[in-house]
Amino acid sequence: MAREPEFKILKNTEGEYYWHLEAASSRVVAWSGRAYVIKQACVDDVYWIKDNASQVMIYDCTGE
Repeated sequence: MAREPEFKILKNTEGEYYWHLEAASSRVVAWSGRAYVIKQACVDDVYWIKDNASQVMIYDCTGE
């Protein structure tokens, strides 16, 4: 049975929080790009992404 994609909340060695989005293959396809001092702020951002993903527009800004 295939694994579902999932967000993971992690903690770095400085005690700050960050998230990864893992594909079903366990490959990390997105990450927070920042560390959060407050865990709830990290969790809130994950839920915002999850709740709004279908509305996010994709723009190619490469000029190609």
